[in-house]
Amino acid sequence: MAQVGNDRAAQRAPITDIWLKEFYNRISGKGKKTARVAVARKLLEIIYRMWTEHKPYYKKTVTVALPHS
Repeated sequence: MAQVGNDRAAQRAPITDIWLKEFYNRISGKGKKTARVAVARKLLEIIYRMWTEHKPYYKKTVTVALPHS
């Protein structure tokens, strides 16, 4: 049951979080399943840091390089 929940979280995260979406898109060249596992692992890392440091999660901002004029 936990496996199914983790898979759903990994599927939803790139939709709701821009930084995780960019991470997923970068990794998805290696395959969708690999990208989902990578996002699930990243979510676990975030949760672990929140738990050990007792700090809330702040969404990372995505910077976009603008073309030179």
